[in-house]
Amino acid sequence: MKMHKTFTHIPERSFDAMFVRERDWNGRLMLRPLMAALSVDPLEAEDAFKDLGSSRIPNSLEYFASRSHAALRVALETIAQWVMFETDLRYLSELLGMYDRVLASWCASQAARSVLRFVSRSEKRPAKAVELTEAWVVGSATTKECEDMHESMKDVRFEMLERDIAEGRGINVAGSTAAAAAIEALSSAKGSYVGAYLALGSYLVDCATVVASSKDSSDRARAEKAVRRTVAKACLSYPVLPG
Repeated sequence: MKMHKTFTHIPERSFDAMFVRERDWNGRLMLRPLMAALSVDPLEAEDAFKDLGSSRIPNSLEYFASRSHAALRVALETIAQWVMFETDLRYLSELLGMYDRVLASWCASQAARSVLRFVSRSEKRPAKAVELTEAWVVGSATTKECEDMHESMKDVRFEMLERDIAEGRGINVAGSTAAAAAIEALSSAKGSYVGAYLALGSYLVDCATVVASSKDSSDRARAEKAVRRTVAKACLSYPVLPG
């Protein structure tokens, strides 16, 4: 059976049956229907999407994990392919959060971790926010701990800028923006289901802003691609996967 060129684990027949009926109002490819196309029998895909729709076709990470470790790995590889396919960072982060809050929090933490190098070495709080988000993902920290730390850090970005001004040195915009990305990652672990994906709406944009303002890349499109690559790698390193 012929497989899709971009989403290499999905038969073209399943993808086409999904894409005819399950696009957003701009004609863009949504994540949840894509995962439904991964799970559906290609010989039944057309009828399934017509009669059931993606919301009634099993497509969650829990479903793939219940099938086998191999099925879960294939699902995460497909999500990583979608991350590299979708170019709008805000749309990407919101749909990822709507699909799976824990995976989205992991991706947020890894995107923030990738720009922590721009934060002053004396400022430890953003790194602690990333570490706590990572701990929450693997079940080693509670939502209450995330809520408490987030509350204590809500003004960190502005405090960093004020300190730069008070000490008479150049304002480290990249550092304060990286700190904001770390705190946004933490917020994804503390909120409700709705709050989680809304909170994720800007963390990737912040990360791309940091990369674009640095020597790493002066080109915004290249910076955004670098951030998407970080998120795709995060999907593949998701700690629920067996070693």
